[in-house]
Amino acid sequence: GGNVIADPLSWVRSGLGATTTLLASAIVFGFLVRVIAAVTLTPHVDEPSSVLAAHMVAERGLPILPSGTPYFQGTTLSYLLQPFVWLGLGEIHHLPLMRMVLVLAGTVAIWLSYRLARAITGSASVGAITAMLVAIDPVSVQWSAHVRMYGLLQALNFALAWAYIRLLQ
Repeated sequence: GGNVIADPLSWVRSGLGATTTLLASAIVFGFLVRVIAAVTLTPHVDEPSSVLAAHMVAERGLPILPSGTPYFQGTTLSYLLQPFVWLGLGEIHHLPLMRMVLVLAGTVAIWLSYRLARAITGSASVGAITAMLVAIDPVSVQWSAHVRMYGLLQALNFALAWAYIRLLQ
């Protein structure tokens, strides 16, 4: 309870606590910094290849480049970007929009890092600190802001590690 407008921190004092506040801050801050990076970073040298692979998936169903070369290292991303191509939003000048897929993946990775650290240590505080570290990690921010498979890979790695730890428990 409490009047949030008159007392903006009332929700913290009502029982959510510092750990929840840190985790929420990490997720919100991580999301915002990734959005800013996605709309301001210059194109990465390999982003056109990812966009072309998405076009090939939309046209042929598989990420086989026009040269006949398979482009399987980013297959999941190619399929996730396919709707952008269908909607006419899959050209290189649409990179900031397509990058939002990776921004979401990077934001999910922040939450998954919390879950993994909490599962390993049993401490929500350690999990929240871990989430904040991932949220501000420059490499994580960069790969969550480019149309490359690395942002998805980070989220997948956290998810698999968390699932493995949960399986062992």
